[in-house]
Amino acid sequence: MSTASDALEAVGRPAGLLWLEIDTTPDDPPEPLVARWSAVLSTAERERAAAFHHDRDRWTYLASHHRLRTVLGHCSGRAPESLEFVAAPCPTCGEPHGRPELAGLPTLRFSLSHSHSRFAVAAATVAVGIDVEELDSIPYGKDLDALIAGLHPAEVSELGSLPEPERRAGLLTCWTRKEAWLKGRGVGLAEGLDTTAVGVGEVRQPSGWQIIDVPTTTADHGCALALAISA
Repeated sequence: MSTASDALEAVGRPAGLLWLEIDTTPDDPPEPLVARWSAVLSTAERERAAAFHHDRDRWTYLASHHRLRTVLGHCSGRAPESLEFVAAPCPTCGEPHGRPELAGLPTLRFSLSHSHSRFAVAAATVAVGIDVEELDSIPYGKDLDALIAGLHPAEVSELGSLPEPERRAGLLTCWTRKEAWLKGRGVGLAEGLDTTAVGVGEVRQPSGWQIIDVPTTTADHGCALALAISA
């Protein structure tokens, strides 16, 4: 777990970033806590949570969305349960299926990511994206090679020079950087992973953006976290 102030200090407080927090859902949360998470969510969010087959996935969804609403309520001065989310216009086609934003407050930008029991929340006055992934999600062998083949040629070359254990860790770093950046832009993975290189070792910064590898704690060993914020 990282407090908001610790995480902000870790990334050097880039301009426009209001909040950055990383947390882990408890393994077996007591029912009163789960009820408190659910209480501030919308009916649609509670229905999505109920659709999960595994308790851990449902708890992480509830905990992360509760935290997102709490953070946005703090940043906006509004009650967390009163917040309404809408889809922004897609920057590619203009249709209303882009990144989520707050109804009536589109200037407060935010991003949420979760992987297994870990989740991360970011809020900013500029476009922002966050992504957290676990090394366990990165495959081996031919499946690893297939994922790498879909990246930018420069990244394929960079990863191809590494032995497999290092390739998996390198792909994890590259993937979180790229997904954070795509989420920040509101286009998601639909744009493809091969159009822009963000690098495996040193970050390759896309024009107009700052991508930051967020340090994780010993307890978070085996995961990677990346933040992308409009520069």
